[in-house]
Amino acid sequence: EEMSDLISHLYYLNYFNEPGDEIAGRELFFEKGCIKCHSIASQGGNIGPPLDKFKSDVSTLSIAQAMWNHSPDMVARMADLGIDKPYFKQKEMANLLTFIRSQAADSVPDEKFLLPGSPLSGQRLFAEKSCIRCHSIYGRGGRIGPDLSRKGYYGSGASIVGAMWNHDSLMSLKAQEAGTSRPAFSKSEMADIIAYLYFIRSTDIAGDASTGKRLFEQKGCAQCHSTRQGEQIGPDLSTSDASISPVKLAAAMWNHVPVAGGLMEEKGLHWPMFNGDEMGDLIAYLKSIARRPTDQAIKLQVRR
Repeated sequence: EEMSDLISHLYYLNYFNEPGDEIAGRELFFEKGCIKCHSIASQGGNIGPPLDKFKSDVSTLSIAQAMWNHSPDMVARMADLGIDKPYFKQKEMANLLTFIRSQAADSVPDEKFLLPGSPLSGQRLFAEKSCIRCHSIYGRGGRIGPDLSRKGYYGSGASIVGAMWNHDSLMSLKAQEAGTSRPAFSKSEMADIIAYLYFIRSTDIAGDASTGKRLFEQKGCAQCHSTRQGEQIGPDLSTSDASISPVKLAAAMWNHVPVAGGLMEEKGLHWPMFNGDEMGDLIAYLKSIARRPTDQAIKLQVRR
């Protein structure tokens, strides 16, 4: 459990406070047309509320909830005014939010600050708010929208906010076609939903087993570890419990570094390096070859 706690902490670091560029955010405030409806420091439009009303400690999730709940009205007003709806990519949302926070007038503490959110509550809300009717998680759920567990969608809470804003109009239309109402969020509900979407990828990995098999050979793993055949220097990874869990595998690999390093040096092998999603692909391969007891064997073990 220690490795699980450590990885959870490291994974969490970019969730709530993704570093943003204040100067780039200021440029976006003008480029995206935000200033046409919103003001900061008395400069800008008065159609929407002034954005310097937010305090410097305002959370990304507070703004996300406000943007989502008021999105239909904002989109309608933009259409009336002939303003194109802004779209956000990469770190643009993080940069914009950093600029807004930098312009805050902190005269009164913000009592509406939202906590990071509960992934477990978010999982429940994902079903209750009918998100699951359009989106799937690891293949379970609707097929109207994309599977939100797929890699490459977002890397922080701010990027989730940007993705929801970019696709809000389409999601609202699809919800109407499916006979469901567009969900609204209150209290910590948006925080919970975003926490759930962010952390689902910390508990599982959607790797490619065929790529993992190739990496198993290229990285030299097959030189020491058997997968039903091969030299038996290290444990048979097709029967190891460590290979079926990314966290267990990380703990096992770390704990055995001194022994593995010595053996690799003896055999003249280079220490393998993993980039991008290669470790995920390797784990997917190990899962695909894992040998588990048959139902009959399990029953015999239970009786004994």
